[in-house]
Amino acid sequence: MGEQMRASAPVPARIPRHIGSLNRLAVNAGLTVEMEVGPYSNGPEIRLWSNWRGAQAAFLALVQPVASYRLPLSRGRLNIPGGSGYYAYNALVSGDVIVSGNDVLYQIDCGSAEFTIADAGGVEIVSYADETLYHGAPAALMALGIERCRLPLQKRATRSFREWEAHTENWSSRRQPDGSIVYRVESPAAFRGRRARLEEYAERRGIVLGREAKTPARPAHLRLVVDNTNGPDHV
Repeated sequence: MGEQMRASAPVPARIPRHIGSLNRLAVNAGLTVEMEVGPYSNGPEIRLWSNWRGAQAAFLALVQPVASYRLPLSRGRLNIPGGSGYYAYNALVSGDVIVSGNDVLYQIDCGSAEFTIADAGGVEIVSYADETLYHGAPAALMALGIERCRLPLQKRATRSFREWEAHTENWSSRRQPDGSIVYRVESPAAFRGRRARLEEYAERRGIVLGREAKTPARPAHLRLVVDNTNGPDHV
């Protein structure tokens, strides 16, 4: 990863809306933003990257809400929120910070580069192989069938349920800087795969599982309009 990473495929014509909103925050803070599609340096998985670059002062002003954050001498990890020494799977952004003199490059892993985008009732729905992401206002998400108890409302910034032994789908949600919410839920295929691995492990260890696995319920929506060709600019 890093400056050695080379794009292996074109950037999708339409990127998820919440990524574009975060990129605009970086641009407004005086950084340049470039989207890229390519692998990790140590693996074949193709990812979508958002590269934020700028002067140290501009970058530090942007990440100021991360308490006591200090730039690394050359390279380090940064989760926002979370900081450099804390892994947060439900962070707004997460990636590597590369420092060269006054220049700072923040390489944000935006997830798999393979997805489809649909729209329903003001909610953008991004479908990946292992999860589905719903982005919209709280009222719009609830109108689509997402339970209120799964959304971070009032003072809460996040909610989540993630357990390997879970008999329902894993999910998480996070409020975005503009007040909208990103809600992620494990895909049916990922849920079945996780359950199969758990059952195989339990059988090898002689463990009796307590409950039967249930197929996760999906938010109900009437109409999806898939669009991968038009939409907001990459940044």
